[in-house]
Amino acid sequence: MFSLRTLVLIIGLLNAAAVLIFLVNSGSKSYAKKQELYTQHLQQYKFNEPVLAFNILRKLDRFRKISSDYFNTLKPPRSLYYEKFLGLKRDEDYCLRVRGYLVDHPETYFNEKNFMTDFSPESLIRSKVIPDIGYDRMPNISFLLPKKEREKRKFDIKPNINLFYFSSPLHLYQEIGRNFLCLPHMYNHIPGIGTLARKELMAKAVIDYTTSYQKRPQCFELRKFFPETFLLDNKEHCTNFFRYIQAEEYQNEKREKGIVFIRKTGGEGHKGEGIQVVNNEEEKALLNTYDNGAKCGDVEKSHIIQRYIYNPLLLDGHKFDIRVYLLIVSTNPVIAYYHDGFLRVSEYGYEAADKSDSGDDDDSPTRLLADAPANNTKEEKKESYNTWDLEKLSDYLRENKLIKSRKWIDEYLRASLQEALIHIVRMTQGSYVKHSGVYELLGVDFMLDANLNLWYLESNISPVIRSTASLKEKALREMLVDMFEIVHSHLKSRVKRIIDYVNWLSLDQVVDNKYLDGVIIPNIEDRFKEFDELNKNKLESQFNITETNGWVKIIDENVEGKGRYMGYIHAECL
Repeated sequence: MFSLRTLVLIIGLLNAAAVLIFLVNSGSKSYAKKQELYTQHLQQYKFNEPVLAFNILRKLDRFRKISSDYFNTLKPPRSLYYEKFLGLKRDEDYCLRVRGYLVDHPETYFNEKNFMTDFSPESLIRSKVIPDIGYDRMPNISFLLPKKEREKRKFDIKPNINLFYFSSPLHLYQEIGRNFLCLPHMYNHIPGIGTLARKELMAKAVIDYTTSYQKRPQCFELRKFFPETFLLDNKEHCTNFFRYIQAEEYQNEKREKGIVFIRKTGGEGHKGEGIQVVNNEEEKALLNTYDNGAKCGDVEKSHIIQRYIYNPLLLDGHKFDIRVYLLIVSTNPVIAYYHDGFLRVSEYGYEAADKSDSGDDDDSPTRLLADAPANNTKEEKKESYNTWDLEKLSDYLRENKLIKSRKWIDEYLRASLQEALIHIVRMTQGSYVKHSGVYELLGVDFMLDANLNLWYLESNISPVIRSTASLKEKALREMLVDMFEIVHSHLKSRVKRIIDYVNWLSLDQVVDNKYLDGVIIPNIEDRFKEFDELNKNKLESQFNITETNGWVKIIDENVEGKGRYMGYIHAECL
């Protein structure tokens, strides 16, 4: 009988011999050089040896902790892992279970869209979109759960889910790469996207981006899309602002325009929340708070001062904004798409701010019908009247002789919207977590002034997607279906590359070690690099997006040169 110590020694010697034999036989073969050999094994969407594949993935799919600094939708940024959320358990082995499901059922990642969502049962996404294209695998999960149920850790997240679509930031409560969002998943919130959502962070991003192009003004002109902005928690900005509003030039501008500036409070407020026109009363309050500018650098409040668009384009006397949609489908690398949206026309006539100290308007349409409850035929008719598409805008502008041709929509408006979105992503992408499994749908709002200049208003994460008007609902439904085609196609491309790579490794690039940790992978550091590279998002040809898809790609960092931004950013500006 061998002693335990002797047995372990023998096993170790056998393993060493196996590795030596493997290295001699495999020589210096690389992934790139063995294309011909392994492609004959890759005509299927499955793992050749599931158990070995599981062990290979266990080695290569490394957990990477995401810093809470990325959770900047909260102030200060932080995780909420200790809080109970929607009754979900925090399973520390969840991604291990998902890995097992992947190697046993890889076909489901190509053939099924398996959703988990927290949207209400009557929402468009849950009542119509998901049933049309996939499966709601945890239909009991929503905020309609009784409070007692939500405050327990009761429900396991099912391992067969591949698409997480949440209105809430699930990543604040469940840890990415451990409790959810594993290797073969996509999740619709990008940690770090708060830079787009929070006014003060976005304002700072605009200013920093503008500064980076000071010596190349042809690359980006601040006043092309963004009103002049002052951050009052920045001493230089603050001093310049108070110097200006105490100058005669400002008094002359006030007499001409009435309202020159608006004040925004930092945070996530949307639809006019946290916005105040700088009328005489507000001006006095600011001068008092900052002691005529002497306290610049001492006041900690994150006030943002922005030029007021005093001459908005009106549609029959009604103010409006333009909501378009931005899909950042990947941050590793950055890939983004544009989609037409709608004009949201106020049902109330617009009255320009007068030259007195009154006025309560802001830079976005207020009291828009689209934001009001709408659940009957009367409201549906109102919403239909107050919701225009870009073609209807074009017809109106031509009828009123403001443009000469319908080509203006494509040649100027859509082009300007897409260019603005490209700059918005570029100026904020440094704050996004670099992860292949995250994406984000945003509603981005703009307005036109009377001279048809386009101005950025704000970006909205988790935009409300609902409508009582049948035509608008149909358009939103198609937009979401098309979005999930893009998201799923990127996931399928990534999973296919993973299967191909693991099958190649399982041919003769690893030693199956049943006694110790399951598998030995020589040149492991090189394999880590290869695995990380193939896990980056890039569409494979067999998963190309259908031609009828309504989304338009505007950024693809897989592409070199100006084609990366569809020609909107010149080579000298990259």
